Amino acid sequence: MESVPGLESMEDRRKKKIVCQYTKFQHLANHPMCKLITNNPRKRLKRANFTASAQQIHKSLELPDLRPDTPLQSSIDWPPWNQQSQIEIVKDIDGVTSKKSMIKRELHCLTKNMLDKKYPSNYWIRAFHRWISLRGNARSVLDALESTKCLEVNALAQAITTLSLTASKLVLQWIPGHVDIFGNDVADQLAKEGGMMEQIQHNHSYNGAKTLINSALDCHWRQEHPQHNSKDAIHKLSRAEQVTICRLRTGHNRLKHHLFSRFRIGDGPNCPCGANRQDAQHVPQDCPLLDDARLKYWPEPREMNQKLCGSALQLGITAEFIYAPDLTI
Repeated sequence: MESVPGLESMEDRRKKKIVCQYTKFQHLANHPMCKLITNNPRKRLKRANFTASAQQIHKSLELPDLRPDTPLQSSIDWPPWNQQSQIEIVKDIDGVTSKKSMIKRELHCLTKNMLDKKYPSNYWIRAFHRWISLRGNARSVLDALESTKCLEVNALAQAITTLSLTASKLVLQWIPGHVDIFGNDVADQLAKEGGMMEQIQHNHSYNGAKTLINSALDCHWRQEHPQHNSKDAIHKLSRAEQVTICRLRTGHNRLKHHLFSRFRIGDGPNCPCGANRQDAQHVPQDCPLLDDARLKYWPEPREMNQKLCGSALQLGITAEFIYAPDLTI
């Protein structure tokens, strides 16, 4: 049943929680559990050993060594520059609504005009004396700098604060990438060249370790559920429609057949029409009491597979058909 909606089982969630918590303790050098899991755990009777369970799950998922090189840092209470009036973060450009909906030439013109107007070249020449403008196409970095939760940018935040002391104003301006802005294109090229160089191996941060754990568990889940279709049209529906289609597909619903056969609720499994039992096959396909509604939503006969596993439009029609007679699904 988990393959239909693509949900993790409770066992998989338990494994994820154990490994993430174990990794977190490894990153908390001053926590009592860090010393406990570092030493050889004592075997106890009648009780599952947390360290042994975590190590067993870690081994089964074939995860790399996630021990940290530096302990977890505490987040800063506020971005250091909040008290510095000469620092400004700008994450938009006048006229630029969505990068995907605009052509490259239009983005280039709007960006170039903004740079010439707000940051004229005469100020840029004396950048380290009067005005400083840092440009970048990673808006997520600017979002992280404004947040108090992202620990990875603590060092960058401190560096920006130090840099601001050398200028009367510092602006962190977002610009769209790959729109033929010279300085930005050079930075992209240097980043690509740096990515092709041999990388120094570092131990994983806690967030990086969590990403690896989640990725490994997702891969494990997909291997155990090969029939799951990630491109299923059900993912394009609203939450209520997804619930309806999922209940019809799995048969775990509140129709009379399931309630009576599974929980002995109700007076029997049969449909009020008396023709057959009321289940996920009978209601959308055969029930004579719903012939008028069925003709309204499906003027031409449809197979059950199309109604429950077809396109997003077909699934939406099935959900509307169920809502029409106020059926409790």
